[in-house]
Amino acid sequence: SQKPRIKRVIFGLNFIKYTLYIIAVETFTFVATVSVHELGHSLAAYYYGCEHTQIIYDLKSLPYTEISCTSASGTSMFLITLMGLVSTLVSSLIFYFTESKFTTKLASLMLGFSLMIFYKDFQDLGASESMATLLLLGSFLVVIIAIVDFSFFYINEHSQATIPQARGQPSKLKHGESRVEE
Repeated sequence: SQKPRIKRVIFGLNFIKYTLYIIAVETFTFVATVSVHELGHSLAAYYYGCEHTQIIYDLKSLPYTEISCTSASGTSMFLITLMGLVSTLVSSLIFYFTESKFTTKLASLMLGFSLMIFYKDFQDLGASESMATLLLLGSFLVVIIAIVDFSFFYINEHSQATIPQARGQPSKLKHGESRVEE
């Protein structure tokens, strides 16, 4: 039987890898959540027979759905606005019920981002400024908790790869390094 290869791991480099991982997961999750949110508005507008529906991704403003709907009533416009949140919540639940460690954490992050994105729609639905601000603060809290949860998940996954040092054996590594299996 062959001994496992051991490589040196420098913690500073691991911190950079960890930071890039968290930023990448957050960025892709945010972009996907915005896309699903706007798609929810667009599909609801299509269902209600709106003449023109277009999702606009512009570098000068936030993404939004442009809808021209002369035949829509107040109720259908309310539902079109609400479908942005509903579509992201359904997507989050799908990820959550897969019961994978990674996807359940992803679902929490999506939930926080979906509430954050819904802030403007919530105001359009007639919510007071204080209620909209409360929603925004709650969404920030959910996102922060999800990021911390992802952080612990990442650290736990990578710490399991560390080879425990045998009892009584002196360490020959420099300060800030550890050994992990490759």
